[in-house]
Amino acid sequence: MGNGLGIVAAKEADFMIHSLLKFELFGQELYLTTTHVSILLICLGLIILALIARVKLQDTDGKPGRFQNAVEYVVEMLDGMVKSGMGKKGFCLFCSVISRDFWD
Repeated sequence: MGNGLGIVAAKEADFMIHSLLKFELFGQELYLTTTHVSILLICLGLIILALIARVKLQDTDGKPGRFQNAVEYVVEMLDGMVKSGMGKKGFCLFCSVISRDFWD
């Protein structure tokens, strides 16, 4: 990795968190790392997917299409994963806490 191309062109898998940018804010040193960039890219992708889904689902005439079926399948799959990990009681408690935080 000494060729100046950085971690983008690395020949070996590298799972370390690397600092990409260092800056100072209010007297504190802050670092922008590869983890921050990855999370931002994933969030941006999810937001774009949600906006596309919103537009596609508003154009339905009452009958679900293939896209709506795919979105519902993904939502139900994630719902099942959360319920299986937290249990029914924990899931209900989690939903009530999250909904209370958003609606206040």
